[in-house]
Amino acid sequence: LDSPGEDDWLGRRDQAMLELFYSSGLRLSELAGLDVSDLDLNQGEVRVTGKGNKTRVLPVGRQARRALQDWLSVRPANGDSAQPLFVSQRGSALTPRAIQLRLRRHGVERIGQHLHPHMLRHSFASHMLESSGDLRAVQELLGHADISTESVAANAERVLADWLGKQAPNYAAARDQDARKALLAEVLEGDPQLRHRVTPLRIAVLELGLRKAGYPADEAQRLARAGF
Repeated sequence: LDSPGEDDWLGRRDQAMLELFYSSGLRLSELAGLDVSDLDLNQGEVRVTGKGNKTRVLPVGRQARRALQDWLSVRPANGDSAQPLFVSQRGSALTPRAIQLRLRRHGVERIGQHLHPHMLRHSFASHMLESSGDLRAVQELLGHADISTESVAANAERVLADWLGKQAPNYAAARDQDARKALLAEVLEGDPQLRHRVTPLRIAVLELGLRKAGYPADEAQRLARAGF
């Protein structure tokens, strides 16, 4: 998805939407509600109004800024900055449904699968978490009141998978989730010593993630042990 599928008016608009979704982790409703005045490309920022009518300012990456500049260079302008950022060929604001359909089309044409706004938002969150390790900061960028234990557990499982890949190469090579589960069960059944090492690791990683998310130490420990 790095380059426009078509170098025309629609292609530039859609590429700007794709890049902004991923670069700033926006919800579908947030992107659809943006006005031109919400963008500050010089500072690399976008002002977003999310759930509960709460406003937050998010970073816009270099590639997204470039795509947005390309789009604004061809976007119809009427001199009013308080106008929808993403418009149809008739000049009206794109609806959330219209945005969904455009993303789905590009997903099928360019990567061979349906592409949903939440997939791009999830990728943003995952990459930010991997690069920073700061769950609280990612929580604020996403506009979440709280990070669910499911999100923390998913990150813990990624850490565990990396560790297991070094202990059991067959596990790392399995791409299907069900196959990984079966291999993990087989590995642990055949190696009691490894089994005793894995369970404490899962608990420790999950507990650390919960504590970073702001849970008190005793509550993080209780949740981590209950989860496994």
